[in-house]
Amino acid sequence: MKLFKPILFVVFVFLFKPCIFAQNTKDNIQDPIKYYSIEEGLKNPDKVQWLLLLNYDKLLIPEIVKFQNLKKFELISCKNIDWEKLFTDLGSLKKLSTLNLSFNKLKTLPSEISNLENIEELDLSYNKLTDLPLKSRKIKILDLSWNQFSTFPEDITHIASLEKLQIEGNQIKNIPSSIQQMVNLQELDLTRNNLTTLPPEFGKLVKLKKLNLSYNKINSFPIEISGLIGLDTLILRRNSFENLPIMLGKLPALKYISIGGIHALDYKQALETLSKISTLEALDLSFNNIKTLPGEIGNLKKLKYLDISINELTSLPDELTLLNNLQDIDVSSNATLNWKNCFELLGKMTALKKLELGENRITKLPTEISQLSKLESLYLWNNLLTDLPDELWSLSNLQELNIEFNKIQKISKEISRLSNLQGLNIKNNLIQELPLEIVKLQKLCTISYKGNSKLNNKQILDMLNGMPQLKFIDTRDNQTKSKCVSNF
Repeated sequence: MKLFKPILFVVFVFLFKPCIFAQNTKDNIQDPIKYYSIEEGLKNPDKVQWLLLLNYDKLLIPEIVKFQNLKKFELISCKNIDWEKLFTDLGSLKKLSTLNLSFNKLKTLPSEISNLENIEELDLSYNKLTDLPLKSRKIKILDLSWNQFSTFPEDITHIASLEKLQIEGNQIKNIPSSIQQMVNLQELDLTRNNLTTLPPEFGKLVKLKKLNLSYNKINSFPIEISGLIGLDTLILRRNSFENLPIMLGKLPALKYISIGGIHALDYKQALETLSKISTLEALDLSFNNIKTLPGEIGNLKKLKYLDISINELTSLPDELTLLNNLQDIDVSSNATLNWKNCFELLGKMTALKKLELGENRITKLPTEISQLSKLESLYLWNNLLTDLPDELWSLSNLQELNIEFNKIQKISKEISRLSNLQGLNIKNNLIQELPLEIVKLQKLCTISYKGNSKLNNKQILDMLNGMPQLKFIDTRDNQTKSKCVSNF
């Protein structure tokens, strides 16, 4: 993932987050009003609970102490701030619990930060910090991502209240043994550092649930890692393992593991190790240049989700059919697969609810597709399909169908049989008309059809206007019917 320049990132966050939030209005009913300037807030300071200042360029923030009910303060991408004075003033705001100081080019923090006794959430990401003399008894969430730490800031290991720590994108080489003191830590993100292993004391973080170690240089774990009895999510993408540590097979709560992008890994050995985890439900093997998926995959009896996308597979093992609980499989971007044989095998996996086959140069869907009677989501984007078989329309449980970026010329009137369809994406095909029967899809709430230049847009809109349940229409003219944002 590329690192955005601060100002571009800030623009992205504040332009696009409102659209995302708008979809969850029920969850946000209780959110306080956000004020964007001191002057605006001073009109009624007692009502100000959330204040955001973006690109503020003044030495002092006047009268900040008047906001005695302030709970959340965000000061982002600012300069020329008198930080010592600011932290002194903020110390008088006893209700302040959330503080965001990201993108401020901070190199150090003044000692006055200790005045903030009630802060529970602190965001210091995208600064230039190399040290963090922070002492607190209440902080639960701390974000130190994208700073310049070369060593793990040991002072934070004394914050026993900490539950979530993000320290992605630094240059940390070692984790101190004192990390064992972080007894309440539940989520830890150490992505994109220079770690090669973890200390034995790491295994004492018994409350840890989510651990992200992606994009490091880790090639081994201490045996004590098996002490992480609460760990349910482990992300190891892009590390240097040749063999998956066998002690991972002793993790009693692990449900999801990602070992994608580890090209040197012995996947036969890895699957043998993972087969010892009785709780494992989700496995990511993407980005691995895998040509042959070992048959040991069939030993993961409780697996519900499997991602084998972006590999170089030529076939799928018969053992996949032994995964009776598998509901979601992503086989996207494996254009070297023999699709005739693959569809025969996939047709036997009748528990599947979600199937992703994008970017595979598939030219034809076989009749076996009708055997996936429980299928709810089918993604066929960016293939070479010119038509769709009649058997597709028999999938009565289908809720999402994505066939964008193909060469399909016609949608059958039999689409009306997909009575549970909620989302339809047919963008960038060669479709000349939509069947009138589409109005019978009473649950359809999103449809995207731009990029089909021969479609009569006005005619389609007139037809779709008879579907009051539609929340989003993405036309070839990029028009929308409502504020709802499609997931397609």
